[in-house]
Amino acid sequence: MSDDNLYSYPPGLARPSRDLPLAILAAAVCVGLAVETVQLLDERERLVALREVQGPQVQQAVRFREQLEALGSETARLADDGDAAAKKIVEAMRQQGVTLKGTGK
Repeated sequence: MSDDNLYSYPPGLARPSRDLPLAILAAAVCVGLAVETVQLLDERERLVALREVQGPQVQQAVRFREQLEALGSETARLADDGDAAAKKIVEAMRQQGVTLKGTGK
């Protein structure tokens, strides 16, 4: 028996089709993509909801930072004008690594 006869099919028996395995593979890929898409959409919805919940807290933090910067600028301006208490505060802030913006006098 030659090697050619090992892989030949008997007369009357059709060669197996490759269509079914390819169809199964294509269906599996489509199902996988659908599952990933649903998971990503769900995660996006959760992130949007989290952002909405954090919105007021972020706005409050921005307002607080603006007030703190205004207070620091005013303190630095007073220190530039010679106020002893303001100078002590500015120096203490510098020692802690905080730089206050003065008026540039």
